[in-house]
Amino acid sequence: MPSRSIRFVFTLLVLFACGIAKAQYPTPAQAGFSKCALIYDRANRGQDDLAPYVARQGGKVKSEWLFDAFLFLIQRSDRNIRTEYGETRKPDWEYQLNRWYA
Repeated sequence: MPSRSIRFVFTLLVLFACGIAKAQYPTPAQAGFSKCALIYDRANRGQDDLAPYVARQGGKVKSEWLFDAFLFLIQRSDRNIRTEYGETRKPDWEYQLNRWYA
């Protein structure tokens, strides 16, 4: 059985190592964007629906940029399969890509 001093030193090493660990998130330059909007899918969405997320315009307010990227999230495939944990297949994702980009 390890002595108390060895356990104490080991505990300090573990605590110290945990204290200096940092997440290595990419910088905005590395990611290619700085502010990303999460957009949940719906049947029809046009550019007019997304325009308010890009910039505020109109009236006496000066134009302001809001989001410079969009992450489109779907929760169910066209076969009604949950995309988070369901057994999706390649045709499920091809269907979604065709909806977005066709």
